[in-house]
Amino acid sequence: MNTAAGSREWTGMTYDRRGSVLPAPPRPRVITWYGRATGRWWALVPWPSARYGALLIEAADQATLAEHVARLFAALRSRTRPGPPGAS
Repeated sequence: MNTAAGSREWTGMTYDRRGSVLPAPPRPRVITWYGRATGRWWALVPWPSARYGALLIEAADQATLAEHVARLFAALRSRTRPGPPGAS
């Protein structure tokens, strides 16, 4: 399936135009790619409360992109889990 910037996603792995396998997305259904024109790494993160159902995240390198995505999901988990007893 074509995604963005010439990347393709198959079964959770993202490929660039040259056919090089990129690291697996940090989460299921997260599409990642390297923008050759921008020189940045991008991720399309499913996010039901976002206006169009997803958030577009960018970073200078893969590690930073993975950090941003992990922080998003950690923030979501902390909001959806009940706090400790007595917490407001």
